[in-house]
Amino acid sequence: MLCRLDISNYALIENLNLDFSSGYSVITGETGAGKSILLKALNLLLGGRADATVMKKNDKKCVLEAEFNVKSIIPKSFFNTFDIDYDAQTIIRREFTPSGKSRLFINDSPVVLSTLKLFGEKLMKIHTQHQTLDLFDKHFQLELLDSFSNIEKEVMEYAKGFGVYKLDMQKLIDLKLADAENRKEKDYVSFLLTELEGANLDTVNISELENEYNKIQNWSSIKEALDNSISIFQGSDNSPISSIDSLLTTLHPLQEIDPFYNELILRLNSTKIELQDIESDIE
Repeated sequence: MLCRLDISNYALIENLNLDFSSGYSVITGETGAGKSILLKALNLLLGGRADATVMKKNDKKCVLEAEFNVKSIIPKSFFNTFDIDYDAQTIIRREFTPSGKSRLFINDSPVVLSTLKLFGEKLMKIHTQHQTLDLFDKHFQLELLDSFSNIEKEVMEYAKGFGVYKLDMQKLIDLKLADAENRKEKDYVSFLLTELEGANLDTVNISELENEYNKIQNWSSIKEALDNSISIFQGSDNSPISSIDSLLTTLHPLQEIDPFYNELILRLNSTKIELQDIESDIE
């Protein structure tokens, strides 16, 4: 039951304190008197969304506070679920700062909007003109039936157990996924092991592999050097073989003068053959 409502710097209201502890209350007034402002303030305290027209004065804090008697409405276990101190006279407070920030409290314990909304759904039902009644809502029907049957405690225990069950089911799903990943990883590692065992690494010559690796790493430098060497061999001017040919042409007439030059010509011919072999190997 709503016992008290305090409003400070909200919409058109600067300060207002209403006491409902005496029982049934009716608020009347002409259109524009401010009845809907009270309902909007209550809606905010029950977890409703705020808009830019909350504060009457932008340089002051807006504070909404309501006191409810929850002894026969909300069980202590519901408070314990959200780590909030239980009090039969529960006080809900909501503050809005000039910067636009909002703070929410239940019995002086800070809470988030979703928690406040859960409490608000149990504290009060607001029915306005042209709004569908909660009687058509399946969740409200179940809550009403549970309340009428006086099994709220059992429902809370079941909900708690069902929550544990859902967590356990998710853990089971996660474990199955992890098991599948592990099996996949095991198959891959087994494949690699088979490949390694089939490679006969004990018979591999490490020096040859390192030499081959070194050549592959330096293929660009090797290719460049070989291309330059072929260019020298096949150059039109001053190639090694053409230079030897020129020497042979120059020395050939000297064979008739002295047998010594015949020996030189033989050596040059041998060198020419060796250079031709070298050129072929380079190619």
